Amino acid sequence: MFDDGSSGYRKFWTQLLDAARERTDLHARITPGNDWWIGAIRSGIAYDYALRKDAAYVELWIDKGSAETNEAIFQGLLAHKGEIEKAFGKDLVWHRARGRGRAVQFFASRYGFDHRERWPEIQAALIDAMIRLEAACSPYLYGGPPRVVIPMPAAVFEASNDLDSQPISTWTASAGTASAIITMAHLKAGIAEFKRRWPGESDFNNRLYRELSTRRDSGQLTWGRLVDELSGWRALRTSLPGHDKGWYLARGEEPFRRMLVLVARIQSAHAGRDPSITETNPEELGEMFGIAIDIKNVRSPVFASKLCHFLMPSAFPVADQDMLGISTVHHYWQYWQACAEGWRASEEKEALKAHLRDAMSATPFVGYPWAVKIAELCHAGARHRRD
Repeated sequence: MFDDGSSGYRKFWTQLLDAARERTDLHARITPGNDWWIGAIRSGIAYDYALRKDAAYVELWIDKGSAETNEAIFQGLLAHKGEIEKAFGKDLVWHRARGRGRAVQFFASRYGFDHRERWPEIQAALIDAMIRLEAACSPYLYGGPPRVVIPMPAAVFEASNDLDSQPISTWTASAGTASAIITMAHLKAGIAEFKRRWPGESDFNNRLYRELSTRRDSGQLTWGRLVDELSGWRALRTSLPGHDKGWYLARGEEPFRRMLVLVARIQSAHAGRDPSITETNPEELGEMFGIAIDIKNVRSPVFASKLCHFLMPSAFPVADQDMLGISTVHHYWQYWQACAEGWRASEEKEALKAHLRDAMSATPFVGYPWAVKIAELCHAGARHRRD
């Protein structure tokens, strides 16, 4: 727990529920508790408020008792993603949680339990977000026409919890253009951009991949080693107070162990080796990515993609904000799909690998993630070409 006594949460929820009853009856029968979340359940669909130490969010949680049923409902909502997000007024986080649950989330504030002076502001943002979430999703869960909600007060909502999550609209990788991205011209431009930004990485991370793979496979890869590398890759940056290396070391140790278990499970399904991005899918990788998202607890996929990439570089491309302009989890999986489809459709695979090999300052090790690295460089090249 993050509070100075369980009564702290009860006080926050009491204030929130009192204010919420003025606008909605969704949580009218809920009694304030001592946990970091409260929720109202309707036929296996829960509408939850959540309060962390330094963030607050609302979510629609799906748990009907089976993963298959939950996924079917989740897919039904995803089929209307555009309409739902338009009605809500902001992008939402579409999340396959650990286990069988599914969630549609919105981080209403980058302030949380510790920011007591902001509690009224946080509560107002949560209530507003909850009303919008329930109104936007209900027509696709229970039928009936969409409900009209008053315009969102822009000053109340925090669009971002993280310095890396400011939206950039110039990212345009889609399935329709995927094959046109993985080209020699884009690879050359991407290599040039990579060298301009990171002139000291002339081996295109070959040494790092070899080291991490060796450590992981021998059971010697530690969370501390990954935190050091994540710091070097600027993945720890955040506008939230107190998030230094010590915070990450304490918060991530147990999730990191669970991620290693998932790595072993995924390898077991692929003859004991890491699958290439063309041999796996978001469903197989989603639980691992979700754990990484939870560690930093922000909407940006940058931290999660880099952590997952360090553990399974052949399966997870990196979402770099400045290099690629990927700002949300939804964008990340669009980008992931574009990388996979583009590499699968490319007729230049061997020529592209040969060109990157020639650009390296070292002999690539046997497990080098060719498909992911070339796809990353091609997407960066398509975005930053100067000719």
